[in-house]
This record gives sequence, C-alpha cells and structure tokens, in this order.
Amino acid sequence: MSTPETISLKSRQLINFCRTLTLDGDISDEDAWELGNFLNENPECCDEWPGDELASLLSKIFANGSVAEYELKQLASKLGSIEKKAFKIFNKEQIADSIESFSPYDCILPSIPTVVSIKSDSNPDESYSVDLSVSSCSCSDWYGARRHFQPNSLNRCCKQVAYALHKIKKGSEYPEWLQRLIDECRHSKKGLNPKARWTMVLVKNSPVIVSSGTGDWINVYAHYDGYFSKFGYNLKEQRWSYGMRPYYSATIKAALGIQ
Repeated sequence: MSTPETISLKSRQLINFCRTLTLDGDISDEDAWELGNFLNENPECCDEWPGDELASLLSKIFANGSVAEYELKQLASKLGSIEKKAFKIFNKEQIADSIESFSPYDCILPSIPTVVSIKSDSNPDESYSVDLSVSSCSCSDWYGARRHFQPNSLNRCCKQVAYALHKIKKGSEYPEWLQRLIDECRHSKKGLNPKARWTMVLVKNSPVIVSSGTGDWINVYAHYDGYFSKFGYNLKEQRWSYGMRPYYSATIKAALGIQ
C-alpha cells in the first residue's frame, strides 16, 4: 500500500506509540513484542499505512518464535522510514492549515511552519534557506535591507521568500492580493520594495493594497475585470498612470486620505 496524503486518527495513534519505542534510540525484542501486541489489540491499524507494513514485517520476524538481531535492525530501519514519511505528511498538513487559516484582511505575509531551500537564480550550485514562519532568508538582500522589519512584514519579502511561498502552496490558495504580489516577484525576479510603506484599505469589503513612501508615485493593487491588478497614481500630479484606474478609485483615494 502506498503512503497516503493524510494520516487517520488510528494511524496517528500507532505512530505515536512507535515513537515511545524509539525514544532511547534502540529497538529490543521486548519493543518488537509490544508493537505486535499493540497491533493485535488494534487490528484496524493494520488496514492502512503504516500498520499494514509493520504487520507484514512483524509476521515474518515472529515466524520462528524468536527475534534475531538482524530482524531488530530491519524493524528499526522500518520505524525510521515511517517516522520520516510521517513527518513529511504532518508538515504538509501544517502548511495547508496555515495557508487556509491566513486572513485575507491582514497586510502581512503568512506564518507557515516550514523551512524551504531555494536555488540561486544566478548560481545553480548555491541555495538559500527560507524560514517561512518569520519570512526570513539567508540571502544578502534580506540581511542587508530586510532583517530589521517585524516578522512576516511585507518588507521582508525578498525574491526567495516569494519563490518559497509559491513552491509550498501546492493545492492551497492564498488571498488574491498576496498571490498577485508573489507573481510579481516571480516574474520580475525581485523582492518587494523594502523601502515601501505597505497599507491595506477595504473598499466594498474587498482588500486594496497600497505601497507608498518611495516618491510621488504609489502603487495600488485592486480588483479590475476579475483580476487583482496593479495601478499607479501620482500624488503630486493627482493622476492615474495612463489614465487607468481601479474600480471605486475615488473611494480608494478617500480611504487613503488623498484629495
């Protein structure tokens, strides 16, 4: 039976029991018998991973009524393999839960409990470590211009952080505004402007993201024709770039305190 995408409650109980057997880093014949007793008392665990694999292995180990040293090594190896697979599944579940529980009305990056390795664009032999729980990266851009910002601030989003957010998303969905910013970083191969001041306002109960503080121009990210689009507005000249403006532009300007 193949490894599942999710783990049932009964299999989680089995995995937790296996962890108690490996706490001291060694597996004894007594541990093997305890595991066999657990499966006998909980036969439903043998119908799915990892109980099916353990039951098959234990039946071979106990076939002659005794447990040999090499068989204990086989069992220890199997338990180690199960732990690694379970960790990956639990991690995927945590990632999905973190993404799904992220509020679309928070103008920050989501805190996702995982560390992602991202290869350098310029040097394929070099990789950067991205900790998405606090939106940190080991790259020089992040250390030089972003590390002093609060955890998960949009200003901490170097291009590797954006790449990592995209990489771990899988079947989950980010809020539209966040996906728009991630896509912009990926296509430009640049992080979000660390000097910008990021603001969210609600217009007709829909988030509008604004980056400002870097000159006369501000960027406004808002819904337009079914997409989350980017618009430019010049504060000094009081005009929209190329005459293109988002829906409810007057309401957006009023919410931002723009005359």
